[in-house]
Order: sequence, then structure tokens, then C-alpha cells
Amino acid sequence: YQEKLGDLKTTGNSVKARSVEAATRPVAIDSLRALVIKFRKVVDIYNTPGDDTYSHLDAEDIVKITKTVEEKEEWVNTKEREQAAKLKYEDLVVTTAQVTTAAGELARLCDPIVNKP
Repeated sequence: YQEKLGDLKTTGNSVKARSVEAATRPVAIDSLRALVIKFRKVVDIYNTPGDDTYSHLDAEDIVKITKTVEEKEEWVNTKEREQAAKLKYEDLVVTTAQVTTAAGELARLCDPIVNKP
């Protein structure tokens, strides 16, 4: 009985984990994309002639923001494509935790630059 229960739990736990990931990953991806859009708008406003909202930022800072945003956007797009190509019972390409970590890295790098006095 215990052996059979252990086998069923092993199978059930992986199914449950995939189900949770399938429900939470799109939300995490949307929040990462929202950050990408936020920081792209900062770059666009900086590059808009006559708008002094972010004129206190250095060109180096804007290049750093642009590079980081492009890297994170490419990463999430690639991972999302790879995950979409997988069947629901196959191993995950990207987890919610990985997407959340990427969003945190983006915010940690770009927020201090954008909020610089």
C-alpha cells in the first residue's frame, strides 16, 4: 500500500506543480512585460525633444536601461515560445519563479536609475 501511495504521490505532485505553474506563469510574464513597457516609456520620454522629465539622466544610464530591457524582453519571448511548443505533460522550460526573478532583476537595475534625483 505504501509503495503504491508513494508512486501515486510522485505522479500527482508533478501534475499539481505543472497545473500551478500553468496558472501562475502568465501572470508573472505579464508583470515582467509591464516593467519592460514602463522602462521603454522612460527611454522614449528621454529621447523626446522638449520633454525634460528625464533630462537629469545620463546617456549611459539610458543605454543601460535599453540594453537590460531588450535582454529581458528577448529572454521572456524566447522562453514563452519554447514553453508554448511543449505539451502540457512535458517538463517546464521556464517557471514562475524564474520569471519573477527576471522581473526583480530588471526592477533592481532600472528603478534606481529612473528615480535618480
